[in-house]
Amino acid sequence: MEKTKKFTTVCISHLASFEGFYCSIWSPDDEVYGYSVEEGAEEDKDFTVDYKGYQNAVCEKYTDVWEEWMQEYIHEDIKLEFLQVWQPRFYNYVSDACEVRISLTHQAKKAIIEKAINHRDKIAGWIKENHSNTEGFCSFLSNDIDDWGGWVLFNTNAYHQECYLAYMLYYIVKAELEAEGYTDERPEIYAYDKVHDQVSVYSYIEDIDNGKAA
Repeated sequence: MEKTKKFTTVCISHLASFEGFYCSIWSPDDEVYGYSVEEGAEEDKDFTVDYKGYQNAVCEKYTDVWEEWMQEYIHEDIKLEFLQVWQPRFYNYVSDACEVRISLTHQAKKAIIEKAINHRDKIAGWIKENHSNTEGFCSFLSNDIDDWGGWVLFNTNAYHQECYLAYMLYYIVKAELEAEGYTDERPEIYAYDKVHDQVSVYSYIEDIDNGKAA
């Protein structure tokens, strides 16, 4: 009889890779403007856009894409459950986020550590580059990879544990993609293509007169 795998919720976190909807590749503004010009219609007068529905659909599919990558490149026992689109009150310093529940087995935790060791030099460089204090920026994560061990990645009592784990998963997948020959520095571009194969803002545009989607 096959033994049932024991998953534990390690944390609820924001996916480190997601760039948000504000002034990013995920913004639907260009498509909505194009629809307005093509149809000779005005938003809120002739048609409406269900932005919340679109954002939820994007983040749900985005979560699926990253779960597939983590299972493929790190370990099959990594589960991501999309919870909500988190939005800041102001967009001065942060943008929208995909909030997810991360669940792992013991085997997945071991695989994460092993992959981090395999890509240590590359990941150490990204940690130093992205988490060092600079003028106008104070990092709440260490810029030293030696501080990113299992005692912080999987310890729910560790300070900012959810951020350490989210970034480590992102860095490992990014390193694995590069090892396969993917050359773009932003896996976000690759993820965008996968998401928009299945999610279109046009499905969330509705004509005010007849109530039909675009």
